[in-house]
Parts: sequence; structure tokens; C-alpha cells
Amino acid sequence: MLSVVGEDDIPKKKVASIFRPPSPDTLAYLDFSVSTTGILAGVKMSHAATSALCRSIKLQCELYPSRQIAICLDPYCGLGFALWCLCSVYSGHQSVLVPPPELEANASLWLWAVSQYKARVTFCSYSVMETCARGLGAQTAVLRVRAGRAWRDPRTSPSDRKPSRGAPPPAASSPSHSDTHPWCTSWEESGVGAGQGGSDPGSERTAGSPRPQGPGPEGGAGETEPRRRGSSSLAFTLRPGRVRPLLPQMKGVNLSCVRTCMVVAEERPRIALTQSFSKLFRDLGLPARAVSTTFGCRVNVAICLQGTAGPDPTTVYVDMRALRHDRRAVRPLTGARLSFQILPGVKVIIAHTETRGPLGDSHLGEVWVSSPHSATGYYTVYGEEGLHADHFSARLSFGDTQTVWARTGFLGFLRRTELTDASGERHDALYVVGSLDEALELRGMRYHPVDIETSVIRAHRSVAECAVFTWTNLLVVVVELDGLEQDALDLVALVTNAVLEEHLLVVGVVVIVDPGVIPINSRGEKQRMHLRDGFLADQLDPIYVAYNM
Repeated sequence: MLSVVGEDDIPKKKVASIFRPPSPDTLAYLDFSVSTTGILAGVKMSHAATSALCRSIKLQCELYPSRQIAICLDPYCGLGFALWCLCSVYSGHQSVLVPPPELEANASLWLWAVSQYKARVTFCSYSVMETCARGLGAQTAVLRVRAGRAWRDPRTSPSDRKPSRGAPPPAASSPSHSDTHPWCTSWEESGVGAGQGGSDPGSERTAGSPRPQGPGPEGGAGETEPRRRGSSSLAFTLRPGRVRPLLPQMKGVNLSCVRTCMVVAEERPRIALTQSFSKLFRDLGLPARAVSTTFGCRVNVAICLQGTAGPDPTTVYVDMRALRHDRRAVRPLTGARLSFQILPGVKVIIAHTETRGPLGDSHLGEVWVSSPHSATGYYTVYGEEGLHADHFSARLSFGDTQTVWARTGFLGFLRRTELTDASGERHDALYVVGSLDEALELRGMRYHPVDIETSVIRAHRSVAECAVFTWTNLLVVVVELDGLEQDALDLVALVTNAVLEEHLLVVGVVVIVDPGVIPINSRGEKQRMHLRDGFLADQLDPIYVAYNM
């Protein structure tokens, strides 16, 4: 378990010696996570892989020491842990950390922090994006009030704010550390020199505002305490419990400063959600091309990441019927697949799932990666250990048989685009279809749960959420009803017809449940195997169950 400790001052005692790993391949940390199929596994990250990961993110996002980024992710595993705890130390930039659970009390906290600190780059999850869209979608006019005006300290009186005659008017700026002291906790780290732990010379620069003289956190007289040389405020965490008295100040949200808003996920992009988020907050100045999606998995947490100066992602429409046979056929206005921009230093190849041979451009297969920041192997896998033996040491059966690849377990295809990257060459875009572990094998064809769930959600406006899984060769559809219980019987026929018409599948069991029954992890991903276990143990407390057998 990760304990986040905040402190106002750096320790006075100097560190006797800086740890230097005897070898770049020495283990740096273990990254434990639970997959959507319920398998707990820990991967080993070496010092070389950790430094390469931070270097790639720094170059792609242009994280200079003077930059400020806002992060609204859980810091427990994957890319969220790297962004919270590693990247700011390596690059020297300042990170504004917003814990996602705090958005339940104040949905505007993340967007307000992005606006006040003028963050060019921000990271979030799908659950955070859904919370903001659901809680703030109808309040954009309120958040836009007083846009462009200077941030004011609520502890000062109006007479104190009035400038003296002849003095220049104060410029609109972001709040300093003394301004935000009542509601944020500063993490102050000592300066990290060049060559220490893979950092670069920019990390010595002070990233935070100097601590000024004046009143303390409670409004009394504070002591004058100059910042010690070499110190840097690399990250600080917002505490909304102290922000509640400042809620009237959470107006004037301006998101025109955002260049990249990246959703950290390990699944196919949710195009409908990202597009609706962009449209909802367009009135707050959010650029249309700013919202993008990252892609990573257990073997490599950052395979694709949209940079601030990279080409726009492209959308390709494919035929879902062809995907059932592991083929890709471009069709107009059918299932959409959004492209990912591959991170610098990452090599991607598409391999056949059975023969392990390389596939050509636009052919559907398993995504394999070769990268300096890939994990070095599994520390342990709880459950089905034999299925993961060669995930980190796979080789092609023919062609380039010398390169060692890591298998991601995701189906996708590469497609050469007409857009050029920074080097002037056309870049390959990666399109992800879905996870092999979650795919449903029915009638000799491969179905992806997200395609069936999308059809069910479109069937009726009372369907809040949906999840599908198999049980003894039967397709089980669990539907969350956001409406009257008397509508439950009507949903059974609508759900059955929608799946039959669009996917040619007969639904075996339809389960109508209350909202919030389908388990979702911190990244907003559905835990379908946990839902299946609850269904088999009769723990769902359903409103209605229909057996179409």
C-alpha cells in the first residue's frame, strides 16, 4: 500500500549518500495490479526501464522544469504511479496532484486546478471524465463566470486588493503556495543533481513559488522563512476538505491553456465519452484537439501517448462482422476505432495469435512491443501462471527472430497514416480492438464485450450501464436500470432484439439490476469476472431475471 506523506519543510538533516544502483538492470520497484479478468500479478521494473519511461514521457509531453501539470489519477500502479511519484523528480516540473475520490465532494476541483495553475498537460481517467461530465455538464455557464479575472485571496479585504494610485494593476496569475496553504499540502524535496537517479540538470531548478512573508495559514502573523537554496517544490496535493470555504472562488474556469488532456487507460478508447467531454467543456475554452487517450498494459504501461506537438489521432470505421473472424475490413459508419500515437523509442509489431508470424499493414493480430521501458518480467502471478510464461520473451517464428518482444494480450492493427511527425516522416498509428483475455468465444467466432454492451446501451434510455459475460456457453447480459422497476420487463425484449439484430447472438440470460451493481475499478474499467462470480453466487439482488433458453 502506498502512503502519501505531505510535509511543509524539507528535512534539515542532509542525506549522507545518494543511492546508486550497482547495475541499471537492478530491480527498482514492483508494480502490482489486478487485471479486468481478476488476475493479480506483479511486474518487475528495473532502474534502466524506470529512467527510460520518465525520459520518454518528458520528451513526448515537453515537461520542462518551468511546466506545471495536473494529475487526477490513482497513484497505486501503472502509469498513475509513474506520473505521481517518478516523473516530477526526473524532469523537475511541478505536479498538481488531485486524488480522484475527492471529486465526489467537489466535481469541479480538477478542472479548477487546471485553470488556476494554467497547466498545459493534464492526466485523468475515464471515471474522472465521467464524473465531470455528469456533475458539471449543466454548470459550464456558472464555471465560466468571471473568466480571465485575477485569482483573489479570500482572506484579504477589498480595500487591501485596491492598488495604490500610480501603481500598475496586478496581473492575473496563478495562486502561490502561501495563497493555497489552507487547502494544499506541499511536498518539498531537496534538489536532485544531474546524474543522480537518472535525473537531468533541470531538476535542480526551484519549481514552486517562493514562500513570502505575511500571515500564516490561520490568518495570524507568520514567521519569515526564506526557501533554502537547492530546494524545489515538486508536487503538492489538493485537499478539498479545506477548499469548501473557497467554493465561491471556483468560478472563472478557463481551459484554453490546456494543450493535452490525456486519459490513462488500458482498453479501447471510448470515443463517445471523449467527444462529449470536449463538446461539454468547449465553452470553457477547452481546445477540440486537446483530449486524447493513452494506451498501456501490464508489460508496458506507456505504449502510446499523444504529445503536445504530435499529429491528431485519426478514426477508422471497421466492420464488426469481419472482426468476429479476426479480420479487418473498412466500412463507412460502423464500429469506430481511434488511433494511438506510438511513444518515441517504442517498436510495435502485429503478430499472428497462433503462428506468431509478423503480419502486414492493416492486418488484425496481437500487439507486440519492444521498448527500453518495458517491464523485465513477472515477480509473481496469482492464478493461471502457465499462461503468462512467455509474455516478456516472445520471438517471431520467422522474419526478425532476434528481437525480443513483449506480448500485450491485445488485438489491434497498424496503419500508415498520411500525417507526418516531428521528423517529417509519415507515422504508423496503432488501432486497438480489445483484450484477448476478455474476448468471448461463441459459435466459433470472437466477440468483444464492449461491442455488445454498446448495442445494449443504445436499446433504451433507461439502460444506465451494461456488462456481458459467458456462463456454460450462454451469453449473460447484466443491465443497470435507471428508471421505474415496471420498465424491467420491457427491457428484456429490447435487449434480446438488439443483440440478435446487430450481433446475430441469442442472449441466454438477461439480469436487470439497480444502478451501481456492476463493479468498476479506479480506472473506470468494468470488472466482468467479479460480476460473473457475484452472479454465480446469487449476490446481485436483481430486480428481474429472464432465461431465454
